[in-house]
Amino acid sequence: LICDNIPITEKVKAFERDLLSRALEETGGKKKETAKKLGISRGTLWRKLKEHGFPVSESEMED
Repeated sequence: LICDNIPITEKVKAFERDLLSRALEETGGKKKETAKKLGISRGTLWRKLKEHGFPVSESEMED
């Protein structure tokens, strides 16, 4: 892991993207449940989904 020349910031991004993906899968894509499962606000979830290129609209965050 340490010797693979991948910056830690990229590893953290990949981990976060995987965590978001798994949480969405476990909640059937329900954003409110996903945010609760991850222990973050819906606004933070929305921002992180956008950062990682997940398709999301503001209206989806109102579920």
